[in-house]
Amino acid sequence: MDMQIFNKQTLYVISSFLAGFCVMTVELISSRIVAPIIGSSVFTWTSVIGITLLGLALGSYIGGKIADKTEGNKSLPLSFLISSILVFLIPILAEKTDFIINSSDSILKLNLYLSLYLFLLPTLAIGLIQPIILKKFADDFSKIGSKYGILSFAWSAGGILGVFLTGFFFISYIGSKETIWLMSLILFLVGGILAIKDKKLILVFL
Repeated sequence: MDMQIFNKQTLYVISSFLAGFCVMTVELISSRIVAPIIGSSVFTWTSVIGITLLGLALGSYIGGKIADKTEGNKSLPLSFLISSILVFLIPILAEKTDFIINSSDSILKLNLYLSLYLFLLPTLAIGLIQPIILKKFADDFSKIGSKYGILSFAWSAGGILGVFLTGFFFISYIGSKETIWLMSLILFLVGGILAIKDKKLILVFL
């Protein structure tokens, strides 16, 4: 498909949609990644959701700082590519958790430690995306409210689709690890397309 059918504004909206889609899919799958290690309980869900929100909050704060210091030509594709790598590593790191399991006899602490270890950095990286996209998308400050509303709607709509597809399809027909890796691939492709669109592909990898 020729990418020229999309202008940059449309591409930013689609990117926001896909980022929201990926983060909610990862969040739902996360409990299934942790369950074989430590079991599934209210502590598991509380830890996963809490750490996901913490990662997104920290990412949004840091992403805002980055957006103010750069034009986003390199930082936006990089945020997707870094997110892709960190999400890809989740199932791999999940197989190397003995040092955490042996660190405490408190089920609450173990759930928190596991969630921090596996999910904080991936969700923080995804959290970088929205402020950087907004800086690129909102070319008219007088319309910043509506621009933010469009991106927020796209992110949330992607998240809703991610929830339904994960619950009704991905878990049953693809599997947890494979779904995580699919989200990693989506993030990687979006980062690559954004880099190509801005004609900064070579610089992104330097």
